[in-house]
Amino acid sequence: MKIKNKIAAVLLSLFLIFNFSDVVYANAPNFDESRNIGIAVVEKETKSLLYGVNENKKLYPASTTKVMTALLTLENVKNLENTLKVSKELSMTPAYSSLAYLKKNEKISYNDLLYALMLPSGNDAAIVLAVNVGRVIADDPTLSYKDSYKVFINEMNKKCKELNLNHTHFVNPHGFHDKNHYTTALDLTNLTIYASENDTFKKVVKTGKYKCVTNKNTHIWYNSNYLIRSSFKDAFYPYATGVKTGYTESAGRCLVFSSRKDGTEFYGAFLHDSASKIFKDARSILKYADNESKKLDVISARKSAFKYKLVNSSFLSADKIAIKTGEDVSIYVDKNYEDEPELEFIPNSEFLVASEEKENRYILNKNIEKDFNIGKIRVKVGDKTVKTLNAYAKNNASIAGKYDIYIQNIALITFFSCLIILTLITIYNYRQRKKGRRRKIKLKRSQAHRYKKNKANVSNAPGKRKVRKIKRSPKKIKIKRGRRR
Repeated sequence: MKIKNKIAAVLLSLFLIFNFSDVVYANAPNFDESRNIGIAVVEKETKSLLYGVNENKKLYPASTTKVMTALLTLENVKNLENTLKVSKELSMTPAYSSLAYLKKNEKISYNDLLYALMLPSGNDAAIVLAVNVGRVIADDPTLSYKDSYKVFINEMNKKCKELNLNHTHFVNPHGFHDKNHYTTALDLTNLTIYASENDTFKKVVKTGKYKCVTNKNTHIWYNSNYLIRSSFKDAFYPYATGVKTGYTESAGRCLVFSSRKDGTEFYGAFLHDSASKIFKDARSILKYADNESKKLDVISARKSAFKYKLVNSSFLSADKIAIKTGEDVSIYVDKNYEDEPELEFIPNSEFLVASEEKENRYILNKNIEKDFNIGKIRVKVGDKTVKTLNAYAKNNASIAGKYDIYIQNIALITFFSCLIILTLITIYNYRQRKKGRRRKIKLKRSQAHRYKKNKANVSNAPGKRKVRKIKRSPKKIKIKRGRRR
């Protein structure tokens, strides 16, 4: 019986898991996780994950790396029409890699190099940009190409930290395979969303064909992203707006993609897909995002997302900490999703640590002021974290100091003293009222006794005779009394 019960429990768990997954992604295309594929689809405005498969798994990005190379060029070069001369750095281009076919001593603008980088995916263009932008970053035009190259690579990883791309590390500007060069589908998607804030970036990645004339050559470059090229009917998607392809033997087929329909923009990434499926998969997931999703409001910026008791707060400060998001939170979900998303608070240990003894209580490690960033809030749909945002304190909270015990004891003594005094006053007033009531009762009794006594004396007095009471008018009674006299 025990074995049967265990089997039944396992089957029930599996049913619930798959049934719940069907609710979360009811209309989504089905991707086999065993393919070692990484997928992420994020809505730009809310920055929320609509769909993900292995979205946080470290995989090789291949030439989608060039999104970062383009971003750093756009952020550091003030005038993209400035020209540079291709030089010795061409020797650093990996053999048997994709090229824009630049030549030594060729004069070309930064703007043209961006097209050479993003359309034909030129590794030579990536090297030339890295070396020259590295000199701009270092503010040293005389820096050797090897040293300026290192400056650029350091800047790539510095930018990753700035953007909280915590599962990404770059060792080159083009994505040629290296075991220490990796990212995730979600990191790559978020990087691309950030880069898309630049209008030049959006213009470049949406261009299907570009012509460039230099002192050495006339280049015509075609975009390797077939989603935006109507001549490739099996891959073309009319709402696609970019972005970048990639391939190495180790990375497989990679693609960063985007779409815009009815004012809503989705960005996504496929890592380690197959050549025969990459554009078909991207198109199917974009159709799902554009047509089978809805916006869901989660919490207002004015409301408290969490309230927790504090174990060691100062006597004079609040004994609770209220936590807010600091912004209105919305996400995109499958249009058949009807449940409430779950909110999870991740405290910054610099300020707060969960109490091991008491549930839902926290220990203050540092004084907190209103609007301090004290951690993160995760929004979860099922088992997926679809959005992560900063958590802010809604009130001040202070750690109990060495004088707090004395103040607390004085306050307690004062409180109990006042309580005792009030109790004594209440008892005294009660007794006084009780005595007053007794006096009144005694007085009434004595008056009644005197009345009875007087009445008895009157009735037994000599010479008196009983007179029958006759109802008469007041006037006749007065006459009668007059006659007696």
